[in-house]
Amino acid sequence: MPRLTRQELIDRLCDRLQGTPDPTHEVDVRLAKGAMIVAATPGEIPAAVERLKPLLGYRFLGIHHDDLFAASRATVQTKIGILDETGATLKAADVKLR
Repeated sequence: MPRLTRQELIDRLCDRLQGTPDPTHEVDVRLAKGAMIVAATPGEIPAAVERLKPLLGYRFLGIHHDDLFAASRATVQTKIGILDETGATLKAADVKLR
């Protein structure tokens, strides 16, 4: 499967997870139970994780499945979940309370 662009990845995840693009651009996708920021390349992952860290509630990083190793390393010791382009959960999220 060819790599999706950032916008294609956002559109696909919105469709698969019944999410909506965030009009405030604080995050990329608003979900019923949280928020997601998409990283279309491995180089975008560290910045996406830093944007997710201060948010409360369930937080997800949307990636291409091929980038799982980089995403896993970047989210170690965080409660950030990882979802791939199909919407599959690669790492479960936990709620950040404070």
